[in-house]
Amino acid sequence: MTFAATCSLASLLSQFEDSLHIMLGFVFVIVVLAILAGVTQAVGFIFSMKKPAAPKPVAAAAPAPAAAAPAASEGISPEVVAVIAAAVHTTLEHPHRILSIRPSADRYWAAEGRREIFRSHKVR
Repeated sequence: MTFAATCSLASLLSQFEDSLHIMLGFVFVIVVLAILAGVTQAVGFIFSMKKPAAPKPVAAAAPAPAAAAPAASEGISPEVVAVIAAAVHTTLEHPHRILSIRPSADRYWAAEGRREIFRSHKVR
């Protein structure tokens, strides 16, 4: 064998070893990801076996006087009052009483909406 053939053979062996290291690293990563997926599935299975706690009984709240009459006189429709009352009931944990609903005189909500729109655009 000549020197050139020996050098090319050594080069081929070096490339093969490099490829082998790359493949072993890839297989190692895949095995670790499979183990993590299995652990995640096992934890999910354990939590799905737990029975949910029974919800606490909620005492019935005394009916509050209707707030629709004062709000309707201020130009707010009864449907809007019902939507606001439903949102308060759904959002807050314990019973609340709505005392008044007034239209806002300032335009902060509109300004905040415009600010969100402007913030979402890219400056060029």
